[in-house]
Amino acid sequence: MAGASHGSAGESRPSRLAACAGGYPVTGSTYPATPLLGRLTAAHGWRHELARDAHGEPVAVVAVRIGLTWTDSVAIAGENEALAMRHRTNDDRLILPTELPSESRAVWRRHGRCEDVLAELFELPDPG
Repeated sequence: MAGASHGSAGESRPSRLAACAGGYPVTGSTYPATPLLGRLTAAHGWRHELARDAHGEPVAVVAVRIGLTWTDSVAIAGENEALAMRHRTNDDRLILPTELPSESRAVWRRHGRCEDVLAELFELPDPG
């Protein structure tokens, strides 16, 4: 992950989204959210990068999927710490993955275990 903060268009491996919070990876064959993390790829419309602390250490993976009507965002800091939101797409400017929209304007929001949050997010209608 060092030096790479953006997903490439052809990327489909969840290992690139292996957020590390305190050095603990959130992907692996026994981790329940691994199949869900595999859907957070450019092929599925997601843009992502690592959020870093003041010392440059990765603290979360932030992913954004922009649709014509809705924009979905998710921040994953670890197995037990994920936040996902859905907002109306902002027509006048592009929302970057590092700019999570205000939680107060979210039409849908979930916080909790990564597996649970992603499962609920992917149950929403496509953000078209």
